[in-house]
Amino acid sequence: MPAIDSCEPQVIRAFHKAGWQIAYKPYVIRAGTERGIFIDLCLQHQINLSLMLMVEVKCFPASRSMLDEFYHAVGQYLYYRNVLKLSNITIPIYLTIPDFVFERLSAQPAFEATLKESGVKWVVVNLETEEIEKWGH
Repeated sequence: MPAIDSCEPQVIRAFHKAGWQIAYKPYVIRAGTERGIFIDLCLQHQINLSLMLMVEVKCFPASRSMLDEFYHAVGQYLYYRNVLKLSNITIPIYLTIPDFVFERLSAQPAFEATLKESGVKWVVVNLETEEIEKWGH
């Protein structure tokens, strides 16, 4: 079982406030002969139950530089998105980014260009207020 990111409870509460509930935690996919991958959350909209999304939670711990953590997060996201596609799972996947990280990395032109060019869908979460601030793709 993978480690749980330290900010996952705040992220879950932020999505709950925005009208989402947990369907699976984690969502496990076994692709071919590979060992399973674990996407942190599969959420379902509380009103429109046909709306679902996957969420890969990233907290950007101080033990690694923000940029190193961003490199890792984007690579993991792209890999997971491809496994979903190869498994014929059409639920979109989003990468959560804490607001202070998004603000700091946004000062670097390559940050937003990387998100845009790679097609990463992202959600900015304020971990203090436990609210979603922005959605993007």
